This record gives sequence, C-alpha cells and structure tokens, in this order.
Amino acid sequence: MFYYPFIKVKYSSKLSKAQAIQRLAENLLPAPAFELRPTWKKWEKPYSGKLEWGHFEMNRNTNYRNSFLPIIKGSITEQMGKTIVSVEYKLHLAVLIFSCFWLCGVGFACVVITYASIRNGEFNKEGMIPYAMFLFGFALIFGGFNFECNKTHKDLLQIFDADMLDDELN
Repeated sequence: MFYYPFIKVKYSSKLSKAQAIQRLAENLLPAPAFELRPTWKKWEKPYSGKLEWGHFEMNRNTNYRNSFLPIIKGSITEQMGKTIVSVEYKLHLAVLIFSCFWLCGVGFACVVITYASIRNGEFNKEGMIPYAMFLFGFALIFGGFNFECNKTHKDLLQIFDADMLDDELN
C-alpha cells in the first residue's frame, strides 16, 4: 500500500523495451485536448494519455468521479539487458493546492482552538469540529489517492509483466 501523494516506483519487466511500449500502447487511448469525462461512457481501453519515445503520461479511465485520480508519468528504458519502467504517481496540481489550503486552514483553526482551550482552562465540545474536519480532509485525500494508485499499480504489473523493484519505493 502507498501512503504519499507523490510516489515513484520502478518495475523490472520481463518484456523487451519494444514489447513493453507496444503493450502500453494497446492499453492507451489518445488524450483528448479537453474533455469532461462522462460517467456513463464505456471506455475501450483502461488508460488515456500520450506515449512518445518511451515516455508516457496518462490517467486511468473510470466510470466515476475522483478528484484524487493520480497523474501517471513514466519512462521505459533498458538497463544492463533489463527493461526498467520508471513510474511517478502524483496528484493534479489544482487538487494539491486546494488540499494544502484546506489542511492549512483547518490546522490553523485547530491550533487556535487548542490555545484558547488551554488559556481559558475549559474544554468546549464544539472545538472538536476543526479536528474532525482535518482528519476527514486528510483521509479523503490520502484514501482517494491510494485507492487509485493501488488499482493502477496492479494494472501496470500485469501490462508490463513486471516485478516491482522494492528498493525504489518512496
């Protein structure tokens, strides 16, 4: 299981570089210039994106909305006779910025309420609301992101007929 909103993973594929690129191309729709992803659409392939010269950027196609769907960037290279697929999962920049504002704002409210409670020497039940909001926001961000990363991770292991290089997990 992954825990961070930025993850770098390396896979060691049993396929040649050309075969790995071909397998990825078979599972990749061209990325549209602009698209509002309809939830009722049945996707022909599991991913949308671009693949050029062994480098790719893609998203998983889903029939539901998830703002925490990772952007997947990677490259396919050959190193010492092995095909290595380097992949980076990360949040969309707008989602990351909004999440930072949310967690910082609610975190600041938690600090202020804690300070006021200590200063006044009394505990107020309503003061727990920002703590609940912080935990909910944190769980939503990391839960949604990890849920999608785990699905994509399993797909990529299968697409590339690969094993994960354990020492590269960040």
